[in-house]
Amino acid sequence: MSAVRVRVLGPFEFHHGGTAVTPSAAKLRQLLALLAVRENRLVRNDQIIEELWEQHPPRSVSTTLQTYVYQLRKLIRPHERLDRRGARVLGAGSFDLETTANGYLLRCSPGEVDAGAFERLVRQGNAEHAGGRLDTAGRLFRSALALWRGPVFADLSQGPLLQAEAVGLEELYRNATERRIEIDLQSGRHHEVLGELTGLVAQYPTHEGFQTKLMLALYRAGRRSDALHVYQRAREALSAELGLDPSPAIRRLHAQVLAASPVLDVPSLTLTRRQVGPSEAPRHLPARPAALVGRDSEVASAVAALAVPEQRGAVGPTVVLVTGGPGCGVSAFCSDVGHRVAHGFPDGQLHADLGSGVEGGLTPGAALACFLRALGVPAERVPECLEDRIRLFRGRTADLRLLVVVDGLADSAQLHALMPSGAGCAVLAGARRMLPDAAVRRAVRLGPLAEADARGLLLAGLEDHRVASETEAVGELLALCEGVPKAIVTARTRLAVRPHWTVRHLLRSVRTETRLGLPTAQLGIGESVARGLEPLPAQARHALRLLTLAFDGGFTSAQAAEVLDVGVDGAESLLEEITEHQLVTAEAPSSGADVVRYRFSPLVRAAAVTLAGSGRSADQRGWHLVGGRRITPAS
Repeated sequence: MSAVRVRVLGPFEFHHGGTAVTPSAAKLRQLLALLAVRENRLVRNDQIIEELWEQHPPRSVSTTLQTYVYQLRKLIRPHERLDRRGARVLGAGSFDLETTANGYLLRCSPGEVDAGAFERLVRQGNAEHAGGRLDTAGRLFRSALALWRGPVFADLSQGPLLQAEAVGLEELYRNATERRIEIDLQSGRHHEVLGELTGLVAQYPTHEGFQTKLMLALYRAGRRSDALHVYQRAREALSAELGLDPSPAIRRLHAQVLAASPVLDVPSLTLTRRQVGPSEAPRHLPARPAALVGRDSEVASAVAALAVPEQRGAVGPTVVLVTGGPGCGVSAFCSDVGHRVAHGFPDGQLHADLGSGVEGGLTPGAALACFLRALGVPAERVPECLEDRIRLFRGRTADLRLLVVVDGLADSAQLHALMPSGAGCAVLAGARRMLPDAAVRRAVRLGPLAEADARGLLLAGLEDHRVASETEAVGELLALCEGVPKAIVTARTRLAVRPHWTVRHLLRSVRTETRLGLPTAQLGIGESVARGLEPLPAQARHALRLLTLAFDGGFTSAQAAEVLDVGVDGAESLLEEITEHQLVTAEAPSSGADVVRYRFSPLVRAAAVTLAGSGRSADQRGWHLVGGRRITPAS
């Protein structure tokens, strides 16, 4: 065990050399927790200021922050000394607080921060689970969950950054708990999990994953009537709290309990698929989103295209391509549709997130390795060569009815690498741009939500009295979000976690964040914009960053050419490349005109400016354009 430990999964603790040295000052604890939970990653000064003081930093904020950092270093470096060459020698290994030009990072070894150790164990458990190694996955999930001693950041003040980290860690905790219980049920340990599941259902009454597992555990324990009562309570909770009906999965389980279906019996074999082959079809779809708002026609189109392909005389797998701009909900849409049609693919559903090439996304080769292991190929027999993996996957799927859901697709080559071969198979692929590929049978584009749907999504769950007197502010907020579901949900969440805020206050906050170049000005779509930037050629990526710095309104290719120092044709070519990736909107020429105008969404612009590493609204030339007019700092 390391000599230095920071524990945030419960009451906050800082140990140095086996001794507890937890700071007592609230903001010092808050700062150390933020740096720890983002171990080995830079935390910028503006992010720290936002976390500690939100919109009300003190006048001497830089000096105050430096004082806090100095106090932290005294805790972290109690035995600091210099060697004969004058270099600093620490008494606590690699654990150190480093300063950069823009902020600070806490340098740690694996295991020195419990949150980082938890995330690594969960990732390993998910990989083992995907490969069918259930016993190993169960041990990893148990080790991860054992690190929790109570609610995350239990005794800390939490600003917006720690609140966001807490939401992510708690969601990961629930997912790991659900996976571990799923493994227990597959192994016949239904009696052991009954008490835990009862408590989880009471804590999360609208979490259908826990509800279904409690029903299954009760049924297998010979308590069928109790299982049916769980379903009734789940239906009432969903209706009362969310206005929703139970999902198809829990309704199907209810019907199976009523019929005493043998499908629900404990499997006679508890060996993993690696030992006995694919005794159970893989079900790897991510959790189904609670609800999709304003997507009824798009869902109907995708579901119709995926309906039992061989009944329509298909000669190859059906491919449905779903595209949408940043924050438009492509991933959630694919997950929802995948669950709707899963019953038509009894040989299983596979899922891969390619991440459009960004860190954390799978490569096609890694995705194929997961697919093959899920279909019963032992890990040691998965070929090293990508082409060999493609051929083996096509051979394995020739006679199957299998659904493959791929998120973050970048190009046609990735699509064909992950495409099964059977006519009864289908691919549901999410991508940022349209792929001109003959294999695509149906293309579904997710645009901004209609005004009524956007308003309903924003106001859902907010008390009427908070918005009744702010009609104008609600309209301004909706205009800022421009119908992007992710932005609307983020705005609603920020209002929900700050009950003392008005809508007008939120608007002021976002505008201040935009002026300061803070990531929170993006209303949650920054990661999606980052994914969209990755596949762009370097020249187009550089052009986008310059243009977002130069324009805060509409502009033409001729104006872009002036900023980019290229010809008009070259600027137009770059703009069309960026438009294909749905990072800029091209507005059709008005009647009698022949000039296309381009415009960045305010949220995309805020994200791109932040990703460029600058909070300024001008590039290195010292000017920008507003409404097509060059503005210098002096003006």
